[in-house]
Amino acid sequence: MATSSPDDPVPAILSVLRGLLGSRAPPSVAVVCGSGLSGLSSSLEDALVVDYAALPGFPRTTVPGHASELVFGRLGATSVVAQRGRFHSYEGWTARQSTLAVRVFAALGCRVLVVTNAAGGVNALFSVGDIMVIRDHISLPCLGGAHPLVGANDARFGPRFPAVNGVYAPALQAAAAAAARARGVERLLRGGVYFHVSGPSYESPAEIDMMRRLGGDAVGMSTAPEVIVAAHCGMAVLGLSLITNACLATGDVRTPPSHEEVLQATERSAHELQGLVEEVVRGLSAPGSAAGEVTGALALLPAPKAAAAFAASASSSAAAAPASAAPGPAAAGPALSSAVRLALPAALAALCALALLRAVTAAARKS
Repeated sequence: MATSSPDDPVPAILSVLRGLLGSRAPPSVAVVCGSGLSGLSSSLEDALVVDYAALPGFPRTTVPGHASELVFGRLGATSVVAQRGRFHSYEGWTARQSTLAVRVFAALGCRVLVVTNAAGGVNALFSVGDIMVIRDHISLPCLGGAHPLVGANDARFGPRFPAVNGVYAPALQAAAAAAARARGVERLLRGGVYFHVSGPSYESPAEIDMMRRLGGDAVGMSTAPEVIVAAHCGMAVLGLSLITNACLATGDVRTPPSHEEVLQATERSAHELQGLVEEVVRGLSAPGSAAGEVTGALALLPAPKAAAAFAASASSSAAAAPASAAPGPAAAGPALSSAVRLALPAALAALCALALLRAVTAAARKS
C-alpha cells in the first residue's frame, strides 16, 4: 500500500516538469553529475534547463562545483535528464531528501541511472585521473541507519525490503569498457568498490587502512544512497568515479587532500569521463555502436513502477480522462512487470556472454 504524505513534493514537481517538457519525449536515462562534472550536460542536444528554484520542495545545493539545475535533452536518440548539483547529508539534508531527485527521475520514467562522482583513491594502485567503474559499494552511513528508505515505505516506488544485488548492471559495466576501448582510454579504466562516508571531513589514515582491509577501492561522500533508491525503484545503474586524489594511509607523507585539489583534478580529467558517459548513453539507443552491442537488452527494461503509478494518478485527477479507457503499456499488470524484471538479469548476462564470445572469435580470426 502506498504511504505518500500530504507534504510529498513529487506530484507537484512532476506537474511543473511535465508542463515545461510539453511534447518532448520523457527521459529514459538520468545522469547525476558529481563535483566539477556539470559539463556532462553540455553535450545534450535541444537542451531545456530547469532551475531547482522552479521545483516546489526540491532541495538546493550548497557545494562549490555543483550547479542547481536539471537539464533535459538528447544524446543521439536517447532522451536524457542531467542533474547538475546533487545533495549530501553533510549539507544538512536527510538521506531521503538527498535522494529526492532519483524518485522524480523514476516517476518520469527513467530506466537507467548514471551516477558520477569525484572520489579519493583508496586502492594504492589507482592514479589521479583514473576512472573507476563501480562494481559494488559499502555505505557506513546507510548501515548505521542514515538510510534513504528509513520510514514509511511508499509502495508506488518499490517494495519495503528491496534487494540491491546486481543494481550496478553488468551490461552497463561492459558498455563502459567497450566505450573506453572505442575512445582509446581503456588505460584509465579501473573497477572496484566505492566506500561511502558522510563527510564533510576527509578520512584519517587509520580509516583509509580500514577501508583497504574491507575491500574499498575509492571513497566519497555521495552516490550510494542514490543507488539504493534506484534499486528500490527498479532502475539499472552505471556508477563511475573519477579519482581526483590519492588517499593518505598510515605512514604516507603527502599533502592532505582539499576540495580545491579535487576540483582542479576534475577540471584536468573531466573530459575523459564526460566522453565515456556520452558514448555509453548514446549507445543505449544505437545498437551498432561500441557500447550498443552489450546494452541492447536494456530496451526491454520496463519503466519503473513509479512511472505507471504517477501517470495513473495524473490521469485520475484529470476530469477529461474517460473512466473506461483501456490501459496503455505503462499501466500493464504488476505480474507482467515483475516477470520482465526477473528475466532481465539473465538477458543482460546472455548479451554480455554473446559480446565476449564475438570478441574472442574475432581475435582468434585475426591471429
